[in-house]
Amino acid sequence: MTRLLLENPPINSRQHTIRIAVILIFALVLFSLLLCSCSNKLVDSVVRIYTDNDTLTGVIVDKAGYLVTSAQKLEGGGKIEVELKPGGARYQGLLLCTDNLRDVAVIKIKGNYPALQPAPLGDSDLVLLWDDVSVVAYLPSAKAPVTTKGTITGFPDRDSYKEFQANAALDPDSAGGAVTNKAGDIIGTVGWNNSQPGREGFVLAINEIKSVISEAQDCELHPLYIDTASVSSVFNDHAVISWKTSKASTGLLEYGLMPGVYPFKGGEDTALLTDHSAVIQNLQAKTTYHYHLKAVDVCGNEAVSSDGSFTTAETGVMPGKLAITNINVYDITSYDAWISWITNKPASSSVSFTSDKTKENQVQSDSNMVFEHKIHLDGLDPQTRYFFSVKSDNEYGESDQKDSTPFTTLATAPVCCKINCRIPDFNFKTLNDTGFSNGDIAGKKVILTFVNTECGICTQQALILNEYYEHGTRKDITMFLVTGNPKISEVIDWAKKYGLTVPVYIDPTSQLASLCQLKTIPSWFVLDTGSVIRFYKSGGFGNVKEVDEVLQRLP
Repeated sequence: MTRLLLENPPINSRQHTIRIAVILIFALVLFSLLLCSCSNKLVDSVVRIYTDNDTLTGVIVDKAGYLVTSAQKLEGGGKIEVELKPGGARYQGLLLCTDNLRDVAVIKIKGNYPALQPAPLGDSDLVLLWDDVSVVAYLPSAKAPVTTKGTITGFPDRDSYKEFQANAALDPDSAGGAVTNKAGDIIGTVGWNNSQPGREGFVLAINEIKSVISEAQDCELHPLYIDTASVSSVFNDHAVISWKTSKASTGLLEYGLMPGVYPFKGGEDTALLTDHSAVIQNLQAKTTYHYHLKAVDVCGNEAVSSDGSFTTAETGVMPGKLAITNINVYDITSYDAWISWITNKPASSSVSFTSDKTKENQVQSDSNMVFEHKIHLDGLDPQTRYFFSVKSDNEYGESDQKDSTPFTTLATAPVCCKINCRIPDFNFKTLNDTGFSNGDIAGKKVILTFVNTECGICTQQALILNEYYEHGTRKDITMFLVTGNPKISEVIDWAKKYGLTVPVYIDPTSQLASLCQLKTIPSWFVLDTGSVIRFYKSGGFGNVKEVDEVLQRLP
């Protein structure tokens, strides 16, 4: 054994060190080549998009021509052209889906385009703090995609979607750009935000984008259309119109006296439903009316029906027996729900309901005589099945009652400042130095916007909220501003200076802002009737239209 050991030549430590160094250098060169290869492949996947007013970056995600970009940067509509190579041919782009909540749009390239190189999509659930990232995007003055590097610095997960914060150059000009990990896989795209160039910005997680891509593909395979529209009842002064859509969508009826000219609106559904109805009132007897119907699906695609018409009856012709139709349950949360239906005559509204847990019958009612009925059921138990029936009575003693399909409330919402959480208790001061607490918003839908009276962009956001408060389409939402400035007189002067009519409340110790761990002012929250956070936006909106588009997609 000893002889065998002595016959082995001694190890030359210097030669061994050189050998290890050569291996390490070779490994580094190989790794660099791999990174370069990933980068080159990614550059082939990053494209420039031209619109009527702007240029932005897109990322090809499927060989079938799908690419993703920033929804905010596509504002205004108009043409969409896609340039696959710097200075190369442009191809028409078709907008399939927009999601303003997550700031992502899906476009499909049309025409006889060459073979595409889709970007490798990673798994954003595996992203960790301080991971190295690269951003590849077209900037306005650049002829080719520009790459910048940085690291993941935070996870602001208060939103209704997952995003990251990074210290790479994520300014508005790079919106829609690809954000990759070391392996060259896309872990997100650059969102439009109000950061100044060079400051930290936000990255929408790729797993969120995948869900929007799926929605877009579904919308393409199953287009929205309006089906089975009918005038179910026509009387001398009103008519009941019902219609179905091929998939869940909002609904709107517009009508007038001439085909193609519809100056009046009726029966607007902001909830996503498949069964829609509207009662048009205050009509003239023996008159022909024309109407059409509009619907918008989850992707923002619109469908419009052809012209329909009906002629009202003679004066004195009354509806037949009182009848209930078009029962819908919507805006279901952990603690409440809305139920709607239509009657062919003005009648009262009543809902009788019971749960499978208590079996105790409860009733919510409204004595107003109306055609379109809406009853709010509140104080419900979370994750509970409810059985219900609706009833209407008119002043002539007629009555109709119908049972409907049970519904189940959502699970209990925890108390926190994240999406699907119930907002913590608060107690603000009004400008009259009185109290305003979370009890004052119970059962109400709320827009809560945090601002600072000394912040320019905050004042801009306050003016946007104020404009929506005065002229916005969602009249069912309570709106107010919250500032941490403890001096009431300064807040009053600020509100007067900018002509604010929206209520302004003071959080003198920044209690709620601290509980919510707000890192950005301004910040927007939208709460449902159970004070559950359904939408959050760090920073602000560009205009009132953006606010309206977000709110129209919320229950």
